Amino acid sequence: MRNYPVNISMTKHDFYFGNILGDYINWPPGENRATADDNEKKIFESRFSEIFNLAVLLLQWAYFEPEDGKLNYPVIENFLDWCNKNNITPKGHSLVWLSPKAGTLTRPGWVPVYDEEKFWPRLEKRITELVRHFRGRIGIWDVVNEPVADPTELLKNRTALDYTSEALALA
Repeated sequence: MRNYPVNISMTKHDFYFGNILGDYINWPPGENRATADDNEKKIFESRFSEIFNLAVLLLQWAYFEPEDGKLNYPVIENFLDWCNKNNITPKGHSLVWLSPKAGTLTRPGWVPVYDEEKFWPRLEKRITELVRHFRGRIGIWDVVNEPVADPTELLKNRTALDYTSEALALA
């Protein structure tokens, strides 16, 4: 039809477009660390789900397992429920982050340092446990964050290429 106005609007991205899903979203009772009031939280949730189709879930070791064996599964489970409800693809970030510049984000204080024989098996356990636990719910992972970082403080016998290859194989 000639001379007829046509309006086109995108309804869905053909690519993932996302951001970190943070403190505003659906913390379990007693865990709400957000400082926003309920109205700000609703606005954030609404805008996030309007703009993004991918949510980055923070799984940095120190954040997710601040004490040995005490994993913050409820927090991530609530994020995953929110993602599912809002048709947003979750992405796990990150299983391994060994950059010395990142400091305590890379590993909690209880993780053995300077002893690769103790550190590497603990890191292997972390990778396999998280991937296994979230199988079917998180299909996209940042397995290794900043793999060009030199991990000499933590891994004396592995280069960045070594530990990245091994972590990818485990995941």
